[in-house]
Amino acid sequence: MVENVVLNHWVAAAGMKTGRVTGRFRPGADSALIAQIETPVRSVVVKAGPAAIVKNEVQFIRRVERELPDELSLFPKQFGLVEQGDVAAALMEAAYPKTLDEHLFTDLDRSQLGDDFLEKLGPFLDLLTALHEVSAQSGIPEVGPYVYRDRFTSVTTTDGFKQASAHAFPEVSIDDVLESDWAGSDGTHLRGLRPLAARLVPWTDTLVPESNSIVHGDPHLKNMLSTNEGRPVFIDPRTVWDGNRRRDEGRGDPAYDFATLFHSIWPMSAILQAVECGTRTPATDIVREGTRFRFNIAWPASDSYRRLESKLVDLIAKTGEIPSYVARARLYVGTANALVGWLRYPDAVPTRDSWASTYIAALHFLDSGINALERGDVRATVRES
Repeated sequence: MVENVVLNHWVAAAGMKTGRVTGRFRPGADSALIAQIETPVRSVVVKAGPAAIVKNEVQFIRRVERELPDELSLFPKQFGLVEQGDVAAALMEAAYPKTLDEHLFTDLDRSQLGDDFLEKLGPFLDLLTALHEVSAQSGIPEVGPYVYRDRFTSVTTTDGFKQASAHAFPEVSIDDVLESDWAGSDGTHLRGLRPLAARLVPWTDTLVPESNSIVHGDPHLKNMLSTNEGRPVFIDPRTVWDGNRRRDEGRGDPAYDFATLFHSIWPMSAILQAVECGTRTPATDIVREGTRFRFNIAWPASDSYRRLESKLVDLIAKTGEIPSYVARARLYVGTANALVGWLRYPDAVPTRDSWASTYIAALHFLDSGINALERGDVRATVRES
């Protein structure tokens, strides 16, 4: 009851008629309360959280709206911002409550894509691509080296990562987790995060683009909705990674938007579904064996993921006008980066299997990205000679 009164107080403070609270939604990492209110005029969603974060998000959305042409609308319509001390509330257009992860998969585990998944993704991919193209400008994005190099080591020093790692693997040290090799039941063999991160460093200049665009920053499936009229919209943009402020906030590499989407489709939808519903995680039965870890793994057998990967690689190559092997490497390394970010949130991946599945997937994509760079560079050198 108190919550409903506060929500309507914010609605009134924004200059709108109050109404009835009709729904509450799970808040994300940067919000404390999200609810929908039916007013006499329109449906409104109220998102409340720390004032600095909510204000920064609203300011970014307003800036993007000013910079983009009228026909290109990325976010729900904004109706107001209310500040009360350390808390702020953003009021925006309500969208259809089901997020895209509830539409793409055919199985409970959320590991198998439906035959029409590209058709459903199409309007969102078109919107992201248009955003990147319209806002493109020359110059290396300041966040580039962090996304493609530094985050793989800096995240492991955070208290959240240390806590989550110790909870998932109490029998070994964090150094063992980061240094040890990992062997899968399907023959997969992966180095640990530390040696892979060191192997990545020489490729920083190849990975970081020489141009930048306005990016959403966090276009995973739960941030992708449709309005009641069927218009695709994105919510919860991210302009700052891990507290690193910079002069060109809101701008970055378009490839990272596509990589974030890719990691959300596989494997994070499956991992988060497993945490919420108790379904099977991609990696299970993780045991220490000598100086390495062994695990059972279940990757999707469908060719849908190969089709998705090819589509995203083509979009990255076209946007950046780069060779396909570099585009593929940016997709893989960006995907690994997005996965590593989850490892610092013990509440998001709270079990041994869910945390390990996220970690192993990060190793897989990071290794795949480095391999793509090394093989592609050899082929390019041979052609030039």
